[in-house]
Amino acid sequence: MSGHRRLRGAILIAALVCGGFGIGVSEFIVMGLLPQIAADLLPTLYASRPEAALAASGGLASAYALGVVAGMVSTPIVIRCLSERGALLVCAGGMLLFTVLTAFAPSLPVALALRFLAALTHASFIGVGAMAGAHMLGHTRYGRGSAIVHGGLAAANLLGVPVLTAMGQAADWRLIVGGASLLFAVPFVALLRVAPPAGAVYEPGLRSAAIGRRPGCSCSGLRRCWSPRAGSRSSPTSPPSSGGCRAAGVC
Repeated sequence: MSGHRRLRGAILIAALVCGGFGIGVSEFIVMGLLPQIAADLLPTLYASRPEAALAASGGLASAYALGVVAGMVSTPIVIRCLSERGALLVCAGGMLLFTVLTAFAPSLPVALALRFLAALTHASFIGVGAMAGAHMLGHTRYGRGSAIVHGGLAAANLLGVPVLTAMGQAADWRLIVGGASLLFAVPFVALLRVAPPAGAVYEPGLRSAAIGRRPGCSCSGLRRCWSPRAGSRSSPTSPPSSGGCRAAGVC
């Protein structure tokens, strides 16, 4: 096993953790910045009726939650024929784009729409990212790979949200939200620049972790395709067959 493969796997897993951290931060940070957001996007209402302005701005949290629910159904349909790498690029790119645009939103209705769009790929990024991390660590460490990626969300709630909320009391809310969006640039750039390892980085004899695109996937649902090898259809612990694919969703 080459150290280069391990390095590539470590870089990609760290990037996925960073993406999970960004999801946790961008989801909850607005709740700590509502006074600043209300004063900026609803200045007249905030001056006369601050409680009403805060309640209206709270719709940013509701819009994100609604986007997560809608994305759990719609996003898998869009990315169902992509590899794990392709699906993660789409998810990270969407969250990066719409979170950056939210930081430049000129009005509350526009910000609400952008928050909804940014949340559409939330669930798919976490799900596919956890699956990709598990595949890269190998079948004997599936639980560890998934937990590491999910750890980004936990770290965001424990550290990222409190720290950025405190910073938001002294800085402009747009700067905080824009800075949080950069966390999605890390997995996006890493997936573009770093080729995924061809097999499980901790199991040199088992080629079950390829997350690059392979031709021949025709089943529905999220999938990962085995790299072409001779042999019969594999079990989860045996070498894969030629052109076969195991569905990670509904087949």
